[in-house]
Amino acid sequence: MNAATKSLTVIVLLIAATPVMARKRVETPIVVDNPVIGDRNADGVVDMYEATALMKDSSLKRELFGQEMDEQKRFYLSLEKKIRLKLMRLSRAYGTLRWEYAIDLASRKGLSPIDAERIALALRN
Repeated sequence: MNAATKSLTVIVLLIAATPVMARKRVETPIVVDNPVIGDRNADGVVDMYEATALMKDSSLKRELFGQEMDEQKRFYLSLEKKIRLKLMRLSRAYGTLRWEYAIDLASRKGLSPIDAERIALALRN
């Protein structure tokens, strides 16, 4: 076989294999053994929809705030990154001059001032 035939064979094989290689892999859902409160699909991450539903459900919220600080912290650390960053900013504002502004922003997002203070304290410890 000469070099041109080998090159042509490789190109044909690559063209034939491209659709097979381009298939999207099916992701199997990860199920956590001990999910946190509010994690409805038990994937270990509380997304924005699940967090909003939890904060609107008074019984779940009462259960969350009734738990020990370690369990509350586990909940906050399981939030998706975007939410977690906002809550960390809220906790850093606690006890500073920015706290009133942070409370105002939190109330616009649906958090009561008491809930915002509980979250800030849980993340500080």
